[in-house]
Amino acid sequence: MSRMMIKQTDRLTSNAVLLEYLAEHYGAHLTSNVVKKGSDHIVKFSIEFVNDKFIMEDMICLVILQRC
Repeated sequence: MSRMMIKQTDRLTSNAVLLEYLAEHYGAHLTSNVVKKGSDHIVKFSIEFVNDKFIMEDMICLVILQRC
């Protein structure tokens, strides 16, 4: 069930397209998991983003290397 909830949207019609869109536009990765505690089921969603600080450092290094 948790995987179904992150599989697609109306516009992004497959899991691969959705994950590719998140990665390209936001540097993000989306996952889900289900854990059972006693008689309860807990659905957990996680999204990971790249820290802008590291992107800017990489861009500065790239510009410096291109000038050499």
